Amino acid sequence: MEGKNRLYVANSWSLQPSAAGRNTFNPIRAIVDTSTAKPNPDYEPILLAAGDPSLYAGFEPSTVALEAIYDSMESKKFNGYKPSHGTVEGRTAVAEFHSTPTHTLTADDVIMTCGCSGAIDLCIRGLADPGDNVLIPSPGFALYCTILKANGIAYKEYQLLPEENWDVDLEQLDSLFDSRTKAVIVNCPSNPCGSVYTTEHKLEILEVAAKHCVPVIADEVYAGLVYSDVEYESFGAISTSVPVLVCSSISKRYLVPGWRLGWTVLYDPVNALSSEIRKSLVRMCQILNGPCGVVQGALPKILKHTPPKFFRAINKKLGHNAQLVFERLRKVPGLKPIMPRGSMYILVGINCEKLVDFKDDADFTESLFTEMSVRCLPGKAFRAPGFFRIVLCASEEKLIEACNRISEFCSQHCVCH
Repeated sequence: MEGKNRLYVANSWSLQPSAAGRNTFNPIRAIVDTSTAKPNPDYEPILLAAGDPSLYAGFEPSTVALEAIYDSMESKKFNGYKPSHGTVEGRTAVAEFHSTPTHTLTADDVIMTCGCSGAIDLCIRGLADPGDNVLIPSPGFALYCTILKANGIAYKEYQLLPEENWDVDLEQLDSLFDSRTKAVIVNCPSNPCGSVYTTEHKLEILEVAAKHCVPVIADEVYAGLVYSDVEYESFGAISTSVPVLVCSSISKRYLVPGWRLGWTVLYDPVNALSSEIRKSLVRMCQILNGPCGVVQGALPKILKHTPPKFFRAINKKLGHNAQLVFERLRKVPGLKPIMPRGSMYILVGINCEKLVDFKDDADFTESLFTEMSVRCLPGKAFRAPGFFRIVLCASEEKLIEACNRISEFCSQHCVCH
């Protein structure tokens, strides 16, 4: 009997991080948080890296949104725990907001999350298991890879074509599907490309997904942020043959990313999202206690009463800034900007045959900051080597100054013969 019931006793500490912790890597945070580059003290820093509109003058939330938050707090109805997948009132408001003549949605088609990132995470984990794979755009938002790697889910990159305004290479996308492909992630308007697909191109993408009976996760956090005469339709609103899980939030369009309220909307024209899938998504929300109740309390008023002129003013400013940066940088030797049609970014190509002093886009952006005090993000953070991203939310004055410094910087380093 001796030794049979012996307790295990460790004689030394041996703590290790979990596999999820080891596999979690956000390339944007890695670049921003670990950079030791210092700005040139002769220039005032111009920061064009952070995709947070609230950091820039002129991008303040509407009076409607602020009053709605005050009213929600003063009501004292939202101080306690709320359903993990969202209040009925909040989900109903989102359902009404996203409904179309061909898609009538209810609160049961909506799950509230902590920002759009939370919605994307929920959809990925709700559809794919370790060893499965998800198709993602390249270039694309860095968080997709972060979530997938942390959960042991593989990814395959489908290419966006810069010479075709970042449209999807449909043939290459079609070739990536296999028996373990669980979803296709699309992002429109795009971060970092600024592209906005036409309805025709969206239907082509949906047709490829339908061919393989694979659902689409549509990251539409920049929905409505489009320039001039560009029209915007949701992937979910136009789909007739593919289930689409639309992920969105109030972060970008309403200029309040710190309020951390997003949602997933389930468009299911083919009844493929079974009741068990819907129940499992709700159960996954119960791991945590859902997004902020006070912001959910304000949401119906924000969605229903924010005036159209608020959005028109934002789009006009972003469109103006996009045209300004594009026109100035297209004349700079060694650079090739691609004119965006929406979101709040522009990608600029770097001709390394002319700008020979830099080994890659990360080296270019680091040197730009240390020499000219202009901070941008390298394309490698978005799987876009050979490009850098500029945020278009700064004032016209700062963007002109930034373009002038970038031009001077490239002139100093360019071999133009």
